Amino acid sequence: MKDDAEQRVKTNLTLTAIAEAEKIEATDEDIDKELEKMSKQFNISVEDIKNTLGNTDIIKMMFVSKKLSIY
Repeated sequence: MKDDAEQRVKTNLTLTAIAEAEKIEATDEDIDKELEKMSKQFNISVEDIKNTLGNTDIIKMMFVSKKLSIY
């Protein structure tokens, strides 16, 4: 379990460094589109998604990760 946690942290730090170096970021428009997509996918309101996640930082990280996987 500790090894898995360490690997996730290393991966996250690496992706963050690449995103910063390549200036890959999620705009407010990107976040709104992603929330709408999730809302339709899970058949729940955007507000419910926001309340569940607490803030949009998680969405930003997910979106940047998607951009990096395409990149």
